[in-house]
Amino acid sequence: MKQKPKIVRFFARVGAPFGDDKATVYGKELVRLERGKKRALKTSEVVEAARRPKSPLHDAIFGDSNAEAADKWRLNCARNVINAIRVEWQMSKSETIKTHLWWHFDNEPSSARAEGEYRNMEYVLQDPDSRATMLENAMEEMLAFRKRWEVLTELSGVFREIDAAIQKIVGKIETETAKK
Repeated sequence: MKQKPKIVRFFARVGAPFGDDKATVYGKELVRLERGKKRALKTSEVVEAARRPKSPLHDAIFGDSNAEAADKWRLNCARNVINAIRVEWQMSKSETIKTHLWWHFDNEPSSARAEGEYRNMEYVLQDPDSRATMLENAMEEMLAFRKRWEVLTELSGVFREIDAAIQKIVGKIETETAKK
């Protein structure tokens, strides 16, 4: 039987409003709040704990002025609206696909991430650089999915397909690069 997993380190996701040092402080506090509850951590409990000025989470939750917090909330609302819109594309007479209309890349330059830049899917698919970035994101997400769920051995067939797809894509990219 596999050993029980343990946290090795905390780190911030790409685009987080704080670095790895703060992620460690916040992560440890969130684990402390959750310990012993045998259930998911509730955001309302996190906010309540962060109200104490000495809480390690206080600045992360209450550090902004009301005006700054309101602006951040509005940006978050705008992100939610943009991300909630889906479209159905007619790909051929018999095929349609449903997807986002706008795309946001985690591995974009920090200026584009900071400004909340979203690109129209039609443009992304037609622009070679944007399409390559989208493909890179897709591969990173497939690998992240694989890593996140590898503890579920029932998904081993899915993982083999992910590995095969990535190998195929990498091979195609290497072939195209060699032709240039």
